[in-house]
Amino acid sequence: ASVDEIAMMRTRYEAGGYGYGHAKKALLELVLDKYAKEREIFNTYMADAGSLEEILGRGEEKARAIAVSKMGEVREK
Repeated sequence: ASVDEIAMMRTRYEAGGYGYGHAKKALLELVLDKYAKEREIFNTYMADAGSLEEILGRGEEKARAIAVSKMGEVREK
C-alpha cells in the first residue's frame, strides 16, 4: 500500500468501526490490483497447456546445456 493508503487505513482504524476484517478485505483488493497482470498471464498459460509445455521445453534445453557443461568441468577436476 502507498503511504497515503496506510495513513487512511490507520485513521479509519483509530476512529473505530474499522477492524481486522475490513483491513483484510482492503489488503486483498490491493494484492489483486497489484498482481492483476501476472494473474492474467498465469491464467493464459494454464488455459493453453501446449504453449506452456513448449516454453518449459525450451527452458529444459537451456538448463540441460548448462548442466552438461558444468558436469564436464566437475568430472575434469
